[in-house]
Amino acid sequence: MIDSQAKRFGIFCWIYAGLISLCGISGIISLIVLLNDVRSSPVGNFSYDQLMVDLNRPWGAYHYMFFAFVGYVLLAAVFTLASIISNVLLGKRLRSAILPSKGSIIRTSILSAVSPIFIGLLFFPVGLALCIYGIWFASVNRDRFQTESI
Repeated sequence: MIDSQAKRFGIFCWIYAGLISLCGISGIISLIVLLNDVRSSPVGNFSYDQLMVDLNRPWGAYHYMFFAFVGYVLLAAVFTLASIISNVLLGKRLRSAILPSKGSIIRTSILSAVSPIFIGLLFFPVGLALCIYGIWFASVNRDRFQTESI
C-alpha cells in the first residue's frame, strides 16, 4: 500500500511543480510587459526616467512603491523556485526504491502550501491539499522512512 501511495504522491508533486512553473513563467512575462510599458510611455507623472536614481533630487513615493513591488516579485520568485525544485526532487525520490525522510516530506509540503500566497490564490487549495496529503503520508508507516534527511 505504501508503495502505491508513494508513487501517487510523487506524481502529484510533479504535477504541482508543473502548474507552479507555468504560473511563474506567465508572471515573469507579465512583469516584463509591465516594465516595458512603464519604460515606453509615461503614465501621469510616473515614467521610467523618474525611476532612475538621481542623488540631487529626493525620492518620491513612486520610487518606494516600485521597489517594494520589485522586492515582492523577487520574494515570490524565490518561494516559487524553491517550491518547484523541492517538489521535483521529492517526486523523484518518492518514486525510487528508498523513500525520503519525513522531514523533507514535511518541508516540501509546507512550502507547497505557502508558495501559492505569492503566485496567486488560485493554486492555494491545490497546495493546501498537497500539504495535508504530504503530512498524512509522512505520519504513516514510520519504519519505511530514512532516519537522516536528504
